[in-house]
Amino acid sequence: MTVVDLLPATLRRELDRLRFEVKRVPPGGRRAERSSRQRGTGLEFVDFRGYVPGDDFRALDWHAYVKHNRLVLKQYEEQQDLPVYVLLDASASMQSSSKHAFTQQLAAAFGYLGLANEDRVAVFPFAEAPLPPLRPLIGRNVINRLIDYLSRSRGGQQTNLVRALDDLAQRAKRRGIVVLLSDFFAPGDLAPVHAALRRLRHDVAVVLVTDQAEVYSLPDGDLLLEDCETGETVAVTLTPLVRAEFVASYREFVEELAAFCRRSGIAFQQAALGDSVGRVVGEVVRQVGR
Repeated sequence: MTVVDLLPATLRRELDRLRFEVKRVPPGGRRAERSSRQRGTGLEFVDFRGYVPGDDFRALDWHAYVKHNRLVLKQYEEQQDLPVYVLLDASASMQSSSKHAFTQQLAAAFGYLGLANEDRVAVFPFAEAPLPPLRPLIGRNVINRLIDYLSRSRGGQQTNLVRALDDLAQRAKRRGIVVLLSDFFAPGDLAPVHAALRRLRHDVAVVLVTDQAEVYSLPDGDLLLEDCETGETVAVTLTPLVRAEFVASYREFVEELAAFCRRSGIAFQQAALGDSVGRVVGEVVRQVGR
């Protein structure tokens, strides 16, 4: 798989017009194309301040001293990179050919967005346990490494969102943006997942990947449904009433997740197969950091 496969030119042009904006860029990174409120020795002049003993004489503005007989320092704005952590659900329910390809393209798009803005991008796939991650990359010139990694990555069986989120919290020490790509098909209710999301000390975006066929295209009649992650089966007779109840239950599940994100200040975006990847990324960028 190549860059052109996952990121065609039209999509790259859309992404090149976007960038993540956050209220505060975390200190401790390398210089990049992003402004931090931290004052330092970057390239963009911000203001003057008076000299105090111990300041670096090299920062003195001697022209101002000659003109005003006063020692002042020039202050500059540091340009620092923003960590972008892509948390990628690679469980069995995400491995159908269409959903897998769509999610790979979403992950590539969010990664490209960070790399194009000289931000630090890492990918953390997971299933029942965390899978081998892609270590942080920086710069457009490494986009092929991102694509190669996504092409070679393998999935697992069951989903353990809580373990994945807690593992990321331990690994990702520097505050940044977490983009979680998942269908959220996991055993149990969402309360433990909500708690784990709240524990993240990052700006978080939840992208709910959906395949409408999984909800709306089951045939009528007697069916034996198999959980692709656990192998468990259940026999059902699908009637119009049962179908309506199933659809209503799924919509309630989606709204519960969306409502939690709204309450918690987490960006939420539903991404259905066939949606424009550029539009999905744009909506997430619009919500993050506002």
